[in-house]
Amino acid sequence: MPCHPARARGLLDRGRAVVARHTPFTIRLKHRTKVDSTIDGVQLRLDPGSRATGIAITDERHQVGPTGWAGLARRGLVTIELRHRGRRIHRGMLRRAGYRRRRRSANLRYRAPRHDNRRRPNGWLAPSLRHRVDSTTSLVNRLCRYAPIVDPCRARLI
Repeated sequence: MPCHPARARGLLDRGRAVVARHTPFTIRLKHRTKVDSTIDGVQLRLDPGSRATGIAITDERHQVGPTGWAGLARRGLVTIELRHRGRRIHRGMLRRAGYRRRRRSANLRYRAPRHDNRRRPNGWLAPSLRHRVDSTTSLVNRLCRYAPIVDPCRARLI
């Protein structure tokens, strides 16, 4: 479970935990087994965008107030903004297309037109969109390894 940095420092100072990874900073409790501990789990939330995708790991708890009202309290544990390279990929592909066009026009003045002979396979995505999907998926999979996400297949949109 993610915890506050002060709590992690206290566990490390008292010798109850050891550093498992430095990036992302992860500790492992020494005297606790998987059978002895119960974990509530956390939720993964996604906010897709064209330039960046927001990713948040949240914790939900049901609270009862002093007057008797019941509510759901959600607090953010980790927030990440993943910036996409879609515009740079698009500009690079336009540049490559210009180079190809230049090579063709320099050598073949009377080249027969070929414009309708290419088919894209089913499920094809543009490279800029494929980058957005692949980078988000890989980061979500990495977060699933470090945090006890309850249902990673159903990440909620914010």
